Amino acid sequence: MGSTRISGRVVTAAALIMSIVSACSGAAATPTGAAATPTGAAATPTGAAATPTGAASSPSTSSGGQVLHLGIVLGLDTNASYQSMFCGAKDAAAKIGNITVAFNGTPGTSPADEVPLLDSFLQTKPDGVIVVPTDPNGMQAPLQQVVQQGVKLVVADIAPLKPVGLTFIGPDNTLGGAYAAQYLAAAMGNKGTVYINSYIPGTSVDVQRVGGFKTWMAANAPDIKMLPTEYSKADPTTAATQTAAALRAHPEITGLYGQNELTANGMATAVREAGVTGKIPFVAYDADQVEVTALKAGTYNALISQGFYWEGYNAVVILSQVLRGQIPEASIPANTVSPIKVLTKDNVDDPSSQQFIYNTSCN
Repeated sequence: MGSTRISGRVVTAAALIMSIVSACSGAAATPTGAAATPTGAAATPTGAAATPTGAASSPSTSSGGQVLHLGIVLGLDTNASYQSMFCGAKDAAAKIGNITVAFNGTPGTSPADEVPLLDSFLQTKPDGVIVVPTDPNGMQAPLQQVVQQGVKLVVADIAPLKPVGLTFIGPDNTLGGAYAAQYLAAAMGNKGTVYINSYIPGTSVDVQRVGGFKTWMAANAPDIKMLPTEYSKADPTTAATQTAAALRAHPEITGLYGQNELTANGMATAVREAGVTGKIPFVAYDADQVEVTALKAGTYNALISQGFYWEGYNAVVILSQVLRGQIPEASIPANTVSPIKVLTKDNVDDPSSQQFIYNTSCN
C-alpha cells in the first residue's frame, strides 16, 4: 500500500482515513485497499489490490449539521474515470448527509478551458471544491486563489507543482507503471520490443506512468527493447493512427502499452484492424467499459485501474469533516494515496473488482 509521512511517521492511506473516521462519533468508513509492490520479472505477476468497501455507518452531523455545498471541477469530463470519481463523491455525500456535490466539467484539456469553469463555480460561494488540474503548472495559481478565497480545496488525480489545499488525493502512478511493465514482461516472455503510446509529454501522469514502466523494464527485463514513446493527447483517433503506423513500420513489435483509457481504446482499434488481437501482448492503464469489454475479448492481457471512486469518496469525507470541525486540518497529510488494482480476465468479474471499473452513470 502507498504511504505518506506525517511528523516523522509513515501513515498508509487506509490508516489515514481510519484516523479521520475515528475523529468523530459515527463517521462514515471509507474505501480502502492498494496494490502491493511489483515483484521481479521472473515471478508470476500478482498485485491485485483490495477493493474499496462501502461506508459502514451513518456519520454524525452533530457539529452544526449545516448543508455543505461542494463541487468537482475538471477537464476531459467525458472520461469514465472522472464520472466514477463523481459517483464516489455522490455516494459519500449521500452517506454523510446534508451535502450537495455539483459536477463542473469541460471536454477541454488546458487551463484555458478549466479556469473559467472554476471561476464560475466559485461565484456560487461553495464550501469546498475538488479540482483535477488539466495542467499542474498552469493551474497552480488558480488553485492558490481558491484557498485565498477561503474555500476548502482537495486536489485529485493530477498532482500540483507545489502542495496546495487540504491534500492531494491520487494514485502512485509510478507504481502503476511498474505493474504494467511487470504484467507485460511476463506475457512477452521477458524479451521482445514494446511500443508505448502516452498522453502529453512532460505531464506528471506521463512522467510517472511511463517512467515507472521504463524503470521497471530496465531493471527487471533488460532483454525487452522499448521504442520511442509517441503521444496522442488522449485522442483515440490519433492513437489509432500512430499505432497502426508503428505496427507497419516495426513488425518486430511484440508488446503494447497504452498510458490512459482514450489512448488505449485508439490503440485497440489499430490492433483489431491489423488482425493481431490476442497475438501481441497488450497492457493498458484505466478500466472504462470499452476497455473491460476488450479485456474479456482478449485484446488486453491486463488493465491497471486506479481508485477513482475511492478518490471522490474520500475527498468528500475529508472536506466534510474539516468543514464541520470534526478533524483538524493539521491532521491531514499533504498526499493521500489511492489504491491501484490490476484487472485480468480471471478477476474482472469478481465483486472485489467492481469499484475499479469506471462507470459513466451512478447508482
